[in-house]
This record gives sequence, C-alpha cells and structure tokens, in this order.
Amino acid sequence: MNDPHSQVKEYYELWREMNWMYEDWAKSFGISYYAFLTLEAVWEDREECSQKKICQKCLLSKQTVNMILKEFQEKGFLYCTSSQTDRRVKLIHLT
Repeated sequence: MNDPHSQVKEYYELWREMNWMYEDWAKSFGISYYAFLTLEAVWEDREECSQKKICQKCLLSKQTVNMILKEFQEKGFLYCTSSQTDRRVKLIHLT
C-alpha cells in the first residue's frame, strides 16, 4: 500500500497531465486553456452564470475572466443580461 505522500504526488501528476491534455485540445481550436475553462463554466451553469461564479469555479482572476468574456462577446459567442434579483449582476449566455 502506498503511503499518503506518494498518493498525493501521484494524484497531482495525473491532474497536471490531464490539464496538459485539455490545454493542447483547447489550442487545437485556437483558444487558451483559460478560455476553454470559461466556456465550460458558462455551459454548465447556463441559467445563472455570472463572472463571479466563473472566477470562483475556475480559480481565475476577475481581470482574466473579464478579458475572455469581452473577447467572446465581440466574436458573438455570448451575450449578457441583467439579473432579475440584482441588477448589478450580469448573467452570461451562450448564443
């Protein structure tokens, strides 16, 4: 049986390898890994997706997510609406 340190080390090696695969896959479509994570977050939370939720889920900075969302909006991939419960919150929707 492996000791806990070895198990944690193996977990992180697999985690990094999986991230590299997703990064390569995203690059094959001409987007960054962070852009891929952002799109995935919007897709998974279609009804109530906000910039704050994306930041929390993907562990990305507000500035990074804002830049990605702005680029996708300019390309026509998504649009924003105001939340019914809090007008300060913009909900993000895929086109």
